[in-house]
Amino acid sequence: MHVSVPDELPTPLSAELHHDMSDPYAVRLSLGAPTARPVDWVFARSLLTEGLRRPAGTGGVLVIPRHRCHPHSVRVVLRSSAGWRPRTS
Repeated sequence: MHVSVPDELPTPLSAELHHDMSDPYAVRLSLGAPTARPVDWVFARSLLTEGLRRPAGTGGVLVIPRHRCHPHSVRVVLRSSAGWRPRTS
């Protein structure tokens, strides 16, 4: 996975999708370096399924199918309630 923020180059970041049978309608996306504690985003499995075919989502998680050159990938856009703020020096 690559993390992108405005005006910066994409940065690689490890990511894993998890599915737990005790919560059959959700998936968990864990983000972070292998040595750090991951940050988890939980969202509807149906959002991921729909996002494989067409753009889906309206809130903090958007799922968008990738370009036809990468048919087995998907773009996941995560937005927090804090939003994006430029860094100041």
